[in-house]
Amino acid sequence: MPWLFVLSMNLIFFLLLEHVVAPIEVNHRRKDMTEEVRKQVYQALLARSKNGKLGKKDTRVVADQFGLHIRAVQRLWKRGKIPLANFIPVDLGSRKKGRVGRKAIPVDLEQLRNIPIKDRMTIEDVCSKLNMSKWRIQRYLKKGLLRRHSSSIKPYFTEANKKSRLKWCVDMIRRGLLVDPRFKDFF
Repeated sequence: MPWLFVLSMNLIFFLLLEHVVAPIEVNHRRKDMTEEVRKQVYQALLARSKNGKLGKKDTRVVADQFGLHIRAVQRLWKRGKIPLANFIPVDLGSRKKGRVGRKAIPVDLEQLRNIPIKDRMTIEDVCSKLNMSKWRIQRYLKKGLLRRHSSSIKPYFTEANKKSRLKWCVDMIRRGLLVDPRFKDFF
């Protein structure tokens, strides 16, 4: 008989669980209202107001109507009340601030121009001469404040270097084939 009791309790518990709805996880991240939605919310609040005052549940009703948090609606109403009382047109534009982050340090490129070209061939040379970090010089390159410069002419070749290079190239030609010269195999 005790098994019948346990079975009936399990059946009752199962039936109770069937009617209980599992809570749905909601992402509570604050979403930004578009300007059009802000205008519609403010117009709905104005329509519900009497002499510039809202009723007790008006912000809750409007928040539910637009699927917003009640605090967002209250903030919008508070922001629009002051201009409305002073007969100033209400601007419900975005309240996002402008630039964020570290302020830009002014660049004095005159120092770079004073360095001779042969002393600023690489980024490391420029860093050491200007006493700046390599990161900052690369940032300036990326922003376009500086530009790279390379020359196809090699001005620092001496006559001896040019002769030795030419001699090396001539030595790579096979000696036996003067009619049809070919380079040696580089195995």
